[in-house]
Amino acid sequence: MIIFSIVRVLYRFIGFLLMAFICGGSAAILKILGYSYPVIFKVFKFWRKSQMALMNVKMELDGNIPDRPGILMSNHRSYLDVILLPSEFPYSFVAKSSVKKWPLIGWGASVINTVWVNRQSKESRKETREQLQKRLEKNQSVVIFPEGTTHRGPEVLPFKPGMFHTVAQGGFPIIAAAIEYRDPEVAFVDDDLFVPHFFKVFGRSSFPVKVIYSDAFYGEDGDELRERVHSWVSEHTRQFRKEWDDQPD
Repeated sequence: MIIFSIVRVLYRFIGFLLMAFICGGSAAILKILGYSYPVIFKVFKFWRKSQMALMNVKMELDGNIPDRPGILMSNHRSYLDVILLPSEFPYSFVAKSSVKKWPLIGWGASVINTVWVNRQSKESRKETREQLQKRLEKNQSVVIFPEGTTHRGPEVLPFKPGMFHTVAQGGFPIIAAAIEYRDPEVAFVDDDLFVPHFFKVFGRSSFPVKVIYSDAFYGEDGDELRERVHSWVSEHTRQFRKEWDDQPD
């Protein structure tokens, strides 16, 4: 019923804001006090689990959760994607520098050590490569969404080449992930605004989603590496879409 959907949306929206301020504020205080990132990451893990429960995300997880630090690359459907990626190691995100200016999200991303990259700057890409090396040396993983934007699907957009060249030059392992929600309307795309999209989508009772991890990819040629990872992710998102479409409502 519509009334239940409205109540559910309001409950989730208030819960999202409340946990964002509590966890974001706690992480910021720990950062100011000089605590290491693995300690700060525990706050992020708590926030992640709280959002999974709040949104009633029903995740089917296949493949092995990465047992070593690496570069985790996934297709990108929605802002919900950031809570779907469990790991045995602390991780942070690589994001375009413009996201840093977004209200609340940019601040929260900075608190969890997001690596900001300006794709037009060679110097920025060099700094990014150095940051990736430092994170891996500290047993920390890095999450990258190489499409560069969210996309409804079912296909996967072409991957941006720059980060693959950075990864190939550094000899870093890539763990690929494929994500596909049962309901394509969950996707956050084009000119969607966060609050209207949230109220449109989050009245439903649950969010079924399939996620799978690959084994590690290695390569010295960035273009060849990009092609292999894109092919793997595309194959599994297509498979997931077919499985969802074949299931009865």
